[in-house]
Amino acid sequence: MADSAPIPKRHRPQADDTEAWAERMQFEHWGRMTSRETCALLRALCESAHELVRAGMAARHPDASDEELELRLACVRLGRATVEQVLGRPLPFADDGA
Repeated sequence: MADSAPIPKRHRPQADDTEAWAERMQFEHWGRMTSRETCALLRALCESAHELVRAGMAARHPDASDEELELRLACVRLGRATVEQVLGRPLPFADDGA
């Protein structure tokens, strides 16, 4: 594919596995997105990240209830102290970082 514009010398690739022309197309596409489209994309990315982290927690804590997994996720996002403060009680599981 022909390049539409030269890449500035100071440009640093965003990923080692992406060709410069593909990266340029991606950035051009993002630049044409409306605010609504950008928000929808970010929401989808956040939801995907949430699902991946939750799946990892479920794998590390197979006996945990859905409530416990959600509380563990809240601890990752907000910190254990904040979650306990909001709940008004200590969490019923050890602070094992996951």
